[in-house]
Amino acid sequence: MSYYDIKSRAENWLKPVFDEQTQREVKELLDNKPEELKESFYKDLEFGTGGMRGIMGPGTNRINKYTLGKNTQGLSNYLKRQFPNEDIKVVIAYDCRNNSKELAHIVAEVFSANGIQVYLFSELRPTPELSFAVKYLNCHCGIVLRSRLLHFITESTNRFNICRLLRDRFDFFTEMTDMNIDDSRVTDEIVIPNSG
Repeated sequence: MSYYDIKSRAENWLKPVFDEQTQREVKELLDNKPEELKESFYKDLEFGTGGMRGIMGPGTNRINKYTLGKNTQGLSNYLKRQFPNEDIKVVIAYDCRNNSKELAHIVAEVFSANGIQVYLFSELRPTPELSFAVKYLNCHCGIVLRSRLLHFITESTNRFNICRLLRDRFDFFTEMTDMNIDDSRVTDEIVIPNSG
């Protein structure tokens, strides 16, 4: 992708659909941090190995409420296609680090906006407890938002987060193609409900 294309993608994030803090951070990248700008916008954050893993921050190649919101919308669309005559249920867990609780609430709001029943743990929970909850609550899938283990990264752990999707069969989706989603990028602009 050319620098012009990257810059154009970033400038889209200056629109009012994005919150003011995000707009300020993107403006700072545009004005003063060309290398970080490239890394943040040169591609869309990929789904793989059971989830989305990446550095938190603004941009299409970062973990943030917009990238998680878009992928949650894609998952919502998938669940509605797969189970058209069912009341769809999901359960969401999170850990104690890296905005996991806040991001879990964003994911829950997107599901709720799609008419999907959400069970959101009120406190942090480990992935095995999520696995149990998916089966116990008869949910269609479970999601855990958590940090990646230190040995998987070389930068400070407070910049990383991961969103993992758990199927009802106690295994992880490994690719978006597992869900028959050709493109998880639902739209360039998704409105995240204001939880404040």
